[in-house]
Amino acid sequence: MRLRTLSLSVVACIATCALAALAGCAPEASSHSSDTSVTTPRADQRGRFQAVIDEALEKSRVPGAAVIVDAGGEPWVSLTGVSDTTTGAPIASRDRFSYRGITTSMVVTVILQLAGADLLKLDDPVAKWVPAVPGGDRITLRELAGMRSGLPNYSATPAYRAAVKADPAHTFTDGELLGFAFAEESHFIPGARYEYSSTNTVVLGQVIQVITGTDWAAAVAERITGPLHLTSVSYPGAGRIPSPSASGYRIVDGVPTAVQNPVASRYGAAGGLAGSLTDLDRWGQALGSGELLTPELQKARTDAASATADDPGSPDYDSYGLGIGEIDGWWGHTGYGLGYSTLVMNDRARQRTIAILLNGSPKDRDLPAAMFRKLAAILDDTAR
Repeated sequence: MRLRTLSLSVVACIATCALAALAGCAPEASSHSSDTSVTTPRADQRGRFQAVIDEALEKSRVPGAAVIVDAGGEPWVSLTGVSDTTTGAPIASRDRFSYRGITTSMVVTVILQLAGADLLKLDDPVAKWVPAVPGGDRITLRELAGMRSGLPNYSATPAYRAAVKADPAHTFTDGELLGFAFAEESHFIPGARYEYSSTNTVVLGQVIQVITGTDWAAAVAERITGPLHLTSVSYPGAGRIPSPSASGYRIVDGVPTAVQNPVASRYGAAGGLAGSLTDLDRWGQALGSGELLTPELQKARTDAASATADDPGSPDYDSYGLGIGEIDGWWGHTGYGLGYSTLVMNDRARQRTIAILLNGSPKDRDLPAAMFRKLAAILDDTAR
């Protein structure tokens, strides 16, 4: 597969535009300081960054990638490959991608905000808010946010897969998604261990609705994307990702196959949001720094982190807290689902963010994490 790779001069131009967009969208208080760690990636680093992206797309056969390495100075942006394999349209800086599991980090942030406003307690049993959850009197909101509830992942159930196969365009309700999970036996006693389950976040979305009187997507818009001016971020629900967007592809026997029915309601609060690269970069800064939370709640969020080794099917994290994962000391979230693979990670101490959007779901579900580890290692290389 031939990759469309931007020259470094073009990348630099796009990076400048991206920075201007971020500056226009950010709150008055800058997310960066005058710390000496704030820097712009060197020319030799930029070439190595691009080599990582080129290799990943070539091996995975994913059609395109939008990547930003933001070290606090002028961000480096790469737009590689195509957004549509039929037309050959190149990946563009304004293209929206599905964020998939990164949505979870926003939903849990709303839960933490509600805790900060004394509208709920993290150790409330979920039955207090959503009585239909099996064993909900023993499962806390904290355990749901930390993926330690024991509730099965609805998307892994045979019933869910059969329903999607029977009607790929079906618009799912939260009740339907949860019904697939609730029909299965719990996997373990709440709090006993970690296991990533999208069911947890869908339940938290229902908690948000009960407390705020509005659905989870509206609460995210009011409390997160609005204040941060993330104007590209939306929940398509039963519709398609708003234009301009990068088409999603499954990789079947090494061939990108267009997703015909990219229904966001399959994922709901666990992965339904879509948005652009620059808005994802901005969200990564807010998520890692905790700017939308009190310091105490951000500390509770990361202090709750536990190793992910208990779950061999977990996304690639070294540890996972409350709606936030950790890789090599960076904090953020990843996402994977039909047609898209994503990641955003932030190094709060050194004010650095890396965001990756791929318009493909390859066999390697952790491809963005593997790319991130390589990009972060290059960024850490201070040799000249």
